[in-house]
Amino acid sequence: MLLSRPNKASAYKVCRDFEELATNKDNVRDIMHAWILGYLIIYSPSVTARQEVTQVIHSCSNDYTSLSALGSTFLDYYIRPCEQCAQTLRLTRGRLIS
Repeated sequence: MLLSRPNKASAYKVCRDFEELATNKDNVRDIMHAWILGYLIIYSPSVTARQEVTQVIHSCSNDYTSLSALGSTFLDYYIRPCEQCAQTLRLTRGRLIS
């Protein structure tokens, strides 16, 4: 029997299912985490990053608590630091140019 490998479409479906459950429970934080995971599939910076995100989503696809934690981890350790760096560059850009 041939087992199918995780792919971005099936990982995105996991995110959509997670989002639907969170919406039914009116859990805004989990909705946001589902969106983050979905966006990371669509807008990954590279094919390798997309494959890694897809694989890690599938590794906890039946556990919505783990998916929420995963979305929170990406938010806290990837998105927020990038936003803070971009904001710092915008604030200091005028001072760096003489």
